[in-house]
Amino acid sequence: MVLDRGKIRAVAFCMVLCLLSSSVSYATGLPSGSDERETDTESDAGEGQEQDGPSTEEQLDELEEQGSRLDKKTEKLKTELGRITDGLNDLESEVWAVESELRLRSESLSEIGQKRDALRESIQKDVEFFYRNRNTLSLEYAIFHFKSWSYLINYSYYVSSIINASKSRIDEYESVLDQYNKLQKELESEQALLQEQMKHLDEMSLKAQTQIADLLAQSEANDKEIEKLTEQLIEEERERMRREAEERAAAELAAMSDMAPSDYRAGVGFYQVAPFSCSEEDVILLASLIQAEAGGYNYDGMVAVGSVVLNRVFDSRFPSTIPEVIYAPGQFYPQGSGRLAVILAQGPWDSCVRAARDVIDGRRNVPYFYYKADWYAEEHGIEGVNIGGNVFHQ
Repeated sequence: MVLDRGKIRAVAFCMVLCLLSSSVSYATGLPSGSDERETDTESDAGEGQEQDGPSTEEQLDELEEQGSRLDKKTEKLKTELGRITDGLNDLESEVWAVESELRLRSESLSEIGQKRDALRESIQKDVEFFYRNRNTLSLEYAIFHFKSWSYLINYSYYVSSIINASKSRIDEYESVLDQYNKLQKELESEQALLQEQMKHLDEMSLKAQTQIADLLAQSEANDKEIEKLTEQLIEEERERMRREAEERAAAELAAMSDMAPSDYRAGVGFYQVAPFSCSEEDVILLASLIQAEAGGYNYDGMVAVGSVVLNRVFDSRFPSTIPEVIYAPGQFYPQGSGRLAVILAQGPWDSCVRAARDVIDGRRNVPYFYYKADWYAEEHGIEGVNIGGNVFHQ
């Protein structure tokens, strides 16, 4: 009897899937600051240094507590899966041991059966021989053909040898038959035990599949709950940042509308250069980069990012169009990370569009070609002018 391990393999596969699904990770807030970069202009300042209000802090705390509870629940699910796996492995080992014993007993039973059949065939031939020669093997035949005492003794020894050999085969046959019957009963008992274990294994596998399905459902529910909380928090934070940026930009634009050009001094003044002629698509592209790199900061920071792009456009060492500068390989982090494409698809904020138009019209506040996130500049000893969380430098 051979064990069908298909069900066990299916259960093991489900367990792997469940363990993968139950590895719950959760977000505790929006990205903060830029990732460390190695290229000259890489910065993601628009992602960081947001100033959380009380409601955001409360939501973050709630999300952290929820994540902690779900982590504990996940560990419990993993422990339960481990228990189920150990139980199935132990039972499978027991079944395998019984199967091995059954194979050995079946082989022994087959050998004994062949020996039994050979002895039975020999005994049948002895019976046939005695029956065909019943007359010549009798005492009357020996006396009737008596020739001498020596002949009579030899003839008696011949008949006795045949009888003894036949009797020996009969005794051996009876012994082998007893051994065969005993081994057959043991084999039947082992087969019954295997049947019982197989039944138990099927029941346990079915129970495990049901438990795994429940655990998967719980894990999926946990994932959806965390995803919902995270999306809600991110959306609220984005909306808050959008409103604050719009309000700041509007206030700064109103305050600076009458400002006359001044000498550049450490990023605190604005100066005017020749306007740049470009398409509306280029304006939107520049505004999207400004939002990605400085969208969460003030008007000065937005103009500074745009100034770096236009400074490059006007310099012979760089490409001469806004798209070529922004899409140059390995230059602006949001372009490579995909964030720029997301903002382009959604449309940049109005404040960023206004800042982009001001830069294209000739407004500048830095003469530089490069910038880094302030934390990155500090770690790597880069000196320059810090405007809105980015350090601008040559």
